Amino acid sequence: MNEQILEGYLRRYGWEWFVSYKNDTKIWCTGWQSEVKSFPLNISFTDTWLQLEVEPFIPLEYETQKDQLYKALMELNNDIQLVKLCVSEFGNISLKLQLFSNIGYGDFSNALGILAYYADLLYANLVDTKVGDQIELETYSMIF
Repeated sequence: MNEQILEGYLRRYGWEWFVSYKNDTKIWCTGWQSEVKSFPLNISFTDTWLQLEVEPFIPLEYETQKDQLYKALMELNNDIQLVKLCVSEFGNISLKLQLFSNIGYGDFSNALGILAYYADLLYANLVDTKVGDQIELETYSMIF
């Protein structure tokens, strides 16, 4: 992966973006609007990894029982495939998908589809579910 390839993929996918930096890491910032909500997407890569991150996925602007929330997130991470829920450095919930950076456009497009699928599913479940309730997920499996 390099900058020209990533920007070519984003152009081919029909997305606009702007570039930002976090520490010394270059980040391509874009996003999408689904039926559920608008999701911001940050894309970065190294020689080995391509990272797609929705951050903030769910802002934690309210006081909550964080121990229960973190336990619920860990349990969800065990049940979902290909993506992971994280707590960002800002205390928000983020949604990440990481894959090897030597991918073609088809795999890049599939990764965006997987991320969008889980973003809609998990956001609706997490926002509409109180901590401690059971969350039932259909899993989306894809072989790269």
